[in-house]
Amino acid sequence: MATAELVGDLIEAGKQLTSALDREALEVRSALWFYDADAKEWRLILAMPMVETRGVASTYDEIGKVLRTASIPGLFLRQIAVVRPNDELVTALRKAISTGLTLASIRLTNSAVDNILVEDAYIYRST
Repeated sequence: MATAELVGDLIEAGKQLTSALDREALEVRSALWFYDADAKEWRLILAMPMVETRGVASTYDEIGKVLRTASIPGLFLRQIAVVRPNDELVTALRKAISTGLTLASIRLTNSAVDNILVEDAYIYRST
């Protein structure tokens, strides 16, 4: 289990951001909090096609705009990692868990998915 606890405020913030990105028609294929044991911190991972079409910097710019207008307390851009929809972790989780486009609340702890160790994760969407 992760040594740094994922608190309810961050869980709610991740859900709010994913919903806000949906409202802005910024496609989010997968959204999840993932505990990086090496860095000893949580990251909100967003798998977005925009990363492939417009690049990482542009994707962060768009997320930053949404963060500012949505006024989501306690969530900062530095806590977010944007990845391509075919990212290795995202692809592995998609094979194990598929939520469709709805927002779910799925906790995955101490698991191996396609030989990837998932110490702790909180999944909103996996498509």
